Amino acid sequence: MNDKIYTIELLYQGKYESWDFKDPVARNDLFTKAKEKFSEFSLDEENEDIDDLAIVQLSASSLRVKEDGDVAQRVPYEWFEGRVFRDMLAFINEDYNNMK
Repeated sequence: MNDKIYTIELLYQGKYESWDFKDPVARNDLFTKAKEKFSEFSLDEENEDIDDLAIVQLSASSLRVKEDGDVAQRVPYEWFEGRVFRDMLAFINEDYNNMK
């Protein structure tokens, strides 16, 4: 077994989008591009005054299913102002589709 799954995930007000990658390098490149492009809309995750419904969460998940069936997962994430959801979604979709 020992399967590895690499994804980028976007979550906003119950809307969930996910993109699968064969390797972490391509996934990390797109994750970094999206973070940099929308950096001016970045939010501090330590700020407790932020309304969960007003944020977009961008994450890069690395999931590994081990031989014994256990799962190990690493998920770094970033928060952004909710108003960039559509633009971020379009940006990731376009870049992801250009990779194919």
